[in-house]
Amino acid sequence: MQKAARLINALQMRLNARKQEALGHIEIMLSDSVAVASHTNFSSDIEEHIQEIARVDSMLNAIASLFPSAPPAAIPVSVAEDDNK
Repeated sequence: MQKAARLINALQMRLNARKQEALGHIEIMLSDSVAVASHTNFSSDIEEHIQEIARVDSMLNAIASLFPSAPPAAIPVSVAEDDNK
């Protein structure tokens, strides 16, 4: 793999990790009553995680359009999809 492609791939993987982390926080907040109790501004906290996911998705789309020849990074399964298995 070329150096530039390796860097793009690393960036995509880092962004996907941020997205998975935000999804994990949302999943915990929605499914764990202790997590709900520890968040005084529950809806704002979830909104922040959703905004992070939107930023990451936007950045991944920008990478795909700016570097169309770069192979997409392996996209991990989301927390919600993983529960269905």
